[in-house]
Amino acid sequence: MGIGAIEYAVSLVNRAIDFGFDWEKTSDSVDAAVLEAQEIKKAVLNAESPERIQEEMGDFLLACITVLIREKIDIENTLIQAGKKFEKRLSCLELLSKESGFLSLRNQPIEIKIRLWKQVKDREKDASK
Repeated sequence: MGIGAIEYAVSLVNRAIDFGFDWEKTSDSVDAAVLEAQEIKKAVLNAESPERIQEEMGDFLLACITVLIREKIDIENTLIQAGKKFEKRLSCLELLSKESGFLSLRNQPIEIKIRLWKQVKDREKDASK
């Protein structure tokens, strides 16, 4: 059985860093991730192939992993915490949607989705005070 995708990516990034192929500052690594995100957006807007979008997503994920490694942040824990945060927000969104009379947001206009999502984030801020 091979290594997992995260472990494989970490080993490649560490290999590049050990070889000296790295940015001088972490902020440069963040800039690289931003550029990769822009490439994803461009590929999506241009209706490029799923393979092309996947390629750009891979570049973006590697750039993000580089930032985490440089900052000595645990990648697995980061993903788990992000998942828990989103799960909590999603549960709140589902509750707010039902309170607003929506069983689902599937066919709702984007304005309603954005309004409800802002309410979720506002509740989150209020709860942390």
